[in-house]
Amino acid sequence: CQSAPLALWQTALLAVQPGTVAPPAVPGVSFMKVVSPSGVAYMVLGDEEVPAGADSAGPVQVWYSAGKQVLRLHQGRLAGTAGLPVDWRTVRAGPRPPWEQALKGPATYMRVRDEMPGYRFQILERVTIRPVQAPAEAWAVGMAGRQTLAWFTEEAEAVDQPLTSSGLANTVAEPSRSPPRNKLPAAWFAVDLQAAGQPVVFSRQCLSPALCLTMEAMPITPRSPSQGAGPGGSRP
Repeated sequence: CQSAPLALWQTALLAVQPGTVAPPAVPGVSFMKVVSPSGVAYMVLGDEEVPAGADSAGPVQVWYSAGKQVLRLHQGRLAGTAGLPVDWRTVRAGPRPPWEQALKGPATYMRVRDEMPGYRFQILERVTIRPVQAPAEAWAVGMAGRQTLAWFTEEAEAVDQPLTSSGLANTVAEPSRSPPRNKLPAAWFAVDLQAAGQPVVFSRQCLSPALCLTMEAMPITPRSPSQGAGPGGSRP
């Protein structure tokens, strides 16, 4: 039989069919509002995985939509996608500086990703984090006025070097001498520096110049003690 947490999670996933104007109040289930060029969708947190590699702090969150799209987020950043017009199949990152470090000046880390379609593999990038003022663009309406949030951008720049044998942590980044190919717009992050774990509560991240996603964490409806531990618990 199904556990109560699993039944709640499946109910939540069925309730966020395309065209849903607000997520249902399902106790203990996490939802995320995602806006893309094709419209608004609500995704359900289905799993949390232990990441591998140099930057392993915190779980990888796996989000599912009723349309069978999948977003993987690590520390609020895209760590993989499936079912989108452009997919980042895998993303690996070197150690990321804490957000507070970027408040003192630009901070950088290395990232490598595989992109489809086009079979673009091992795209190596240097990512620079900078603190910024809250954006005035329409996609940030409702978030820019929240005084408790700190805003940052991340800009990715392609580099020519192959990965070192010791991996991303020790790769020396020099800018690519080649003309940029499909340079990504800057990613935006709203971070609650006062909350435990300093979560990213809102972001705008682009998989390509034409495919940008805004992602907003939704409040969680509390679960009663009898409803179990959540969808990551027991399975059928």
